[in-house]
Amino acid sequence: ELLVEVESRTRLEAMKVREAIKQTEEGTRHELMQSLVSQLAAQEKELQRIMDVQVAEVNRVCEAEVKRRDAAYQETMLKEWDEVNRRAEEYASLSVRILELQQFLKRQDLMRLDREELSRQFSVKANGRLQHVEDLNLRVSAVDKVLAEGRELQGQHHTLTDLFFVLDQASAALDDGTQLSRHLSVIRDAASKAPLLQAAAATFPDEASPIPSRAQLQASMETTLIQARKALLVPPGGGVVWEALAAVRGALMRPYTDSKLPQGLSSEARLRRACFYLKRGDEEAAVRELAGLDSEAAKAVQVWLDSAKRRLQVRQGLDLVRAHVMIAAPDLI
Repeated sequence: ELLVEVESRTRLEAMKVREAIKQTEEGTRHELMQSLVSQLAAQEKELQRIMDVQVAEVNRVCEAEVKRRDAAYQETMLKEWDEVNRRAEEYASLSVRILELQQFLKRQDLMRLDREELSRQFSVKANGRLQHVEDLNLRVSAVDKVLAEGRELQGQHHTLTDLFFVLDQASAALDDGTQLSRHLSVIRDAASKAPLLQAAAATFPDEASPIPSRAQLQASMETTLIQARKALLVPPGGGVVWEALAAVRGALMRPYTDSKLPQGLSSEARLRRACFYLKRGDEEAAVRELAGLDSEAAKAVQVWLDSAKRRLQVRQGLDLVRAHVMIAAPDLI
């Protein structure tokens, strides 16, 4: 037992010793690590100092080299610019000489062309003298012919001028109804000398047929419309009674006063449109509307239609003669 206890204590002491040794080794290791850290920090500072010294040296050397190369580059550039300027001056001098040479050659070509042109003109003039004399003879003959034709045209022009003024007077006479027959006779006599004008003047109505003026045509229109409206009131086969009623109602009728163009296809609408057109001077449209009537209303307006058609026939004939005169003598337009 004593041995066992001694062994136990020995082991316990051994463990304590090992613990002590371990703690001693750790302390020593810690001190060693601190010493190493200090050495490393000192070495790092030394290395940083050495690096700074070397970097400063390298920078100094690099700056010196850059300055040297800059100076060499500037010197080289100056030499090259001098060479470029010298060559530019040579090129400018050569360009001037080339331009002078081109101008000289161009002048030579122009002189050659001028000589050729002068030679050609001389040949043409020399060969054309006889032809010029012949041309003069032909021109003299042509001038004589033109003068004869001019005298004839001048006479025709005077005739057309007089006819043009007569046409204006005939147009005015057609509106006011004075001396129209005399003007138409003058136009027929003047147109008998020209086939085209004669064909145009042939469209005039006979001299025995009276041609109403515009005022007369408009004045007779009111009476004609009243008669046509009365005829519309009498039915087919209505007899005397209806005619009497139509006469009574006709006495109460008032003239049309439409301010807008009436619409519709009835006879009443045609009468209103005819009145509307005539008040605005469109005689052709008024005739066209009344010509479309039928039954008794057409009979009532027939006399007025015949007068209006004769008037339109004269106006169309005057326009046709005027057109031929303007074609024959455009300067009268």
